[in-house]
Amino acid sequence: MAELETILDGRVNLYPRGKAKVWQCASYLDGKNHRTSTGEKNLFAAREFAEHWYMNLRLRQSQGEKLSDKTFVQAAERFMKEYEVMTGGTRNKDHVRGQYARITNHLLPYFRKKTLSQMTTGAIQDYRLFRMGDDPKYKSPSQSTMHKEIVTLRLVLKAALRQGWLSALPDMSAPYRTSTKVAHRAWFSPDEYKLLYTTTRANVRAAQNKPWCSHAK
Repeated sequence: MAELETILDGRVNLYPRGKAKVWQCASYLDGKNHRTSTGEKNLFAAREFAEHWYMNLRLRQSQGEKLSDKTFVQAAERFMKEYEVMTGGTRNKDHVRGQYARITNHLLPYFRKKTLSQMTTGAIQDYRLFRMGDDPKYKSPSQSTMHKEIVTLRLVLKAALRQGWLSALPDMSAPYRTSTKVAHRAWFSPDEYKLLYTTTRANVRAAQNKPWCSHAK
């Protein structure tokens, strides 16, 4: 049986999922179950994420806002507003411009009329098909270009997820593909970096006056 944790007097449940054991959080509001991935394997970090996620849902509920009526346009605007600021200059300007260009030139024209609840796995596959052959304005993109557009789309939907506008990310993997080139990141996200330095500092404090203190440092 899967391990289950609860926070906020049982209003939010946390449970690990998949081989990677990434913690998911779930809560029941507005007559519906809302779920999302915390993106965390560390339980302490997952609890912190889940608490902020739930409080944001409750805030929006108290303001009379439906929890699933945000649009893709709003999510894209939110992402473009925060991306350059939150990356803190760690990504070069050409990279940032590339993200914005993919949103402006391709993602927004196609998904403009969709709400976030309509951003399903099927809708994303329809976008792939459109870009690969049905878009009369552009030639079919390369595999690399298509991959970059899906990565940008994922970032936009993650921005919506952080705001509590989505309960979970849809499956965005390309169907029928058995293998793809693996690209390794050379950087941490802000949340990953925070988890890294808080954990290592705690490890150093715990190792004080121990023989392995120098290794911890």
